[in-house]
Amino acid sequence: MAYADRVTRPDWGGDAQQILVLFLLHRALNAEPNIMTKLVLVIGVISVLLGGLWLLQGLDLVHVRPILCFADCVPLQGPSPTWAIIGFFVVTAGVIAILYSLKRRTHP
Repeated sequence: MAYADRVTRPDWGGDAQQILVLFLLHRALNAEPNIMTKLVLVIGVISVLLGGLWLLQGLDLVHVRPILCFADCVPLQGPSPTWAIIGFFVVTAGVIAILYSLKRRTHP
């Protein structure tokens, strides 16, 4: 005999079960986009800030000593095109993420 056959379930009536399932489904579907848009917004802001720092360091406009090194860390001396390009792309991706998260969506 299967476990499902041995388990007794309370009889709430069909209407109450359907209402409960629809209510929980509605909450789950509506909660998911809010969490995702907030997460994308936070990641976008962090990306803009970090990418901006890398861009400015790569263009030799900001000088920051290394804070925590795991290897032989040497501060950047002069402009670094590699870090400027990486910073530009990270800032661009962050701005796109922020715009995506702030875009108003219409629900059918």
